[in-house]
Amino acid sequence: MKKEYKKCLNLLLNIILIIMLITIFVVTSMISYKTKLDEHPDERVHYEASKYYTTHFMPPKFTSDEIVNTFSVHGESRLTELDCYYFLVGKYTSFITMFTDNDVFAARTFNLILLAIILIISYKLYRNKSYLFMPFLLVSQAWYVFAYVNNDAWAIFLNLIFVYQLFFKNSMFNKYINAEKEEINKNRKKTIGTVIILGLLFYGLLITKMNYLVATGINAIVYLIINNKTIFKKEKMIKLGTILLIGIIAFGIRLGIDFGINRIR
Repeated sequence: MKKEYKKCLNLLLNIILIIMLITIFVVTSMISYKTKLDEHPDERVHYEASKYYTTHFMPPKFTSDEIVNTFSVHGESRLTELDCYYFLVGKYTSFITMFTDNDVFAARTFNLILLAIILIISYKLYRNKSYLFMPFLLVSQAWYVFAYVNNDAWAIFLNLIFVYQLFFKNSMFNKYINAEKEEINKNRKKTIGTVIILGLLFYGLLITKMNYLVATGINAIVYLIINNKTIFKKEKMIKLGTILLIGIIAFGIRLGIDFGINRIR
C-alpha cells in the first residue's frame, strides 16, 4: 500500500513539474514574441551591441562610428565589456535571420534556448532527486530575464551550469575530478574535450558581469568546504589547475585582442 501511494505521489509530482516547466517556457516565449524592442530594461543597447557582431568578428574601436547606436543615455556601450555574450548572439542571429525577418525576436531566441537548457537540466536533476535549480524555477523575475536580449540571462545561465557541475555528482566536472588514472588514459580524447569545455566555462565566468562573480566565488568556496577532505589531494589539484589554466589563457587572449585594438583596458 505504501509503495503504491509513493508511486502515485511521485507520478503526480512529476506531472506537476512538467506542467510547471512547460508553463515557464511558454509564458517567457510569449513575452519575448509579443513585446517590442526596448520595452524591457536597456534592451536597445544590448540588442545593438549584439547586432554589431552580426557583421563583425573582432571587437570594435571605441571611437568607431559603427558603434554609435550601442551607447546608452549614460554614455556607455556594452561593447566595451569583455563579455562574449554579444558575439555569440550576433553570430547566432546572423544565422537565424536567414529563416525569419523578425531580427529582434531572432536575437531573443538565443536566451530562450538558454532557458530551455536550464529547464531540461532541472527536470534531469529532479529525476535524480536533486533540487539544485528549484530556487530559479520558483522566481518568476529570473525567467523574465530570458525573454529579451540582455547579458544577465547569459550570466545566470553560466552560474547555474557552474552550480550543476560542482554539486551534481554525475556532472562532467565531477566525473573528471574523480576519474582514476587508468580511466583518463583509456579515454584520452574525451578527457581533453572535457577539460577544454570546463576551462571555457571558467573563462565565461571570468568575463561575465562583475556582480555575478560574487555568486561564482561563493559557490566555489562552498564546494571546497564540502569536499575539503578529498579535493586538496595532489591529483585533484592538478586537474583543477589544468581547468583554471585553460580559462586564464583564454581570458589573456581576449584581453590581448581588446588591448591590441584599443590600447586601453
